[in-house]
Amino acid sequence: SFLIGAESGRQETLDIINKQIKVEDLINLTKKCKEYGFKIYFSFMIGLPLPPERMKEYPIYARKEFLGLVNIIDRILKIEKDHMFYLSIYTPFPGTPLYEDSKKVGFKEPKSLEEWGEIDFNQVRLPWLPKKYYGLMDQLSTLYIPFLTGSIFRKTKNYGILGKLARAVCYAVYPLILFRWKTKCFNLPLEYYTLKLSKIVYRRLYPRKQYGN
Repeated sequence: SFLIGAESGRQETLDIINKQIKVEDLINLTKKCKEYGFKIYFSFMIGLPLPPERMKEYPIYARKEFLGLVNIIDRILKIEKDHMFYLSIYTPFPGTPLYEDSKKVGFKEPKSLEEWGEIDFNQVRLPWLPKKYYGLMDQLSTLYIPFLTGSIFRKTKNYGILGKLARAVCYAVYPLILFRWKTKCFNLPLEYYTLKLSKIVYRRLYPRKQYGN
């Protein structure tokens, strides 16, 4: 397998960051990789700023960007379900044109090495990105991708009786998750909250062993 920095499922965004590829290139690559038996680790993100003069339209742009991500993932999975996905929120990096735009539209530049050390792909908060998209991105990573790729069913095979019980529950909610995905209905995701809670309970019952113990 190999990593592809796909970045976005919308052509407008790919053009803004001068990616020099087309959305259809990603689809064609997926088809070629299936033909030759390669697996891909796709990296996507949302939250890129628009030029300052266009930021008033950002709420509409953010929705289109998220739905574009959902659509490209759906198209990829219809070709091959065994690919992997890494989803993140855009992080401004110094020395890039987008970094300067980010400062102009509200990004607070870290002032020390310690403040820079606190920034990572999953924790950065962008003042222009509506809060709900942080939760939606976590839904994709935590709930939809594991179910749609089948990885959650494979993982539960490794946990004995508890795994069998978890797998039975997963199969029970699978039709609902498919329905939500097909209709793009991500509101009131009770199954998402249940999955998050079950992971917390499991980690407390079976804490990871620390090295050296």
